Amino acid sequence: MDNIKDIIQDLVKGINIQKKDGVSFEFILNKILTEKERKHAVMLGINGKTVTIIVDSSLWLYHLNMKKKKMLTIVQQHVPEIDNIKFKIGKV
Repeated sequence: MDNIKDIIQDLVKGINIQKKDGVSFEFILNKILTEKERKHAVMLGINGKTVTIIVDSSLWLYHLNMKKKKMLTIVQQHVPEIDNIKFKIGKV
C-alpha cells in the first residue's frame, strides 16, 4: 500500500504535466520563475482564472509577491484568460 506522501507527490506531478489551452503548467512555471525560485516553489494548478503556486517559506512568499505583477504579465502572454497568481505556503 502506498503512503499518503507518495500519493500526493504523484498527484502534484500529474497536475504539473496538465495543460491549459495547449500550454503546460511546467512551461508556465519555467517562464515565470528563475531556477533558484523553482527550488522553493511548485505550481499547484490553475483554478478558473487563477494560477496557484505553493512556496516553502514566508520569505519566498514575500519575494514572489513582489514579482507578482511581472509574472502575471508573462503568464498572460501564453494564457490570456489568467487574471491572478496566488501564492500559498506549503510543502514543496
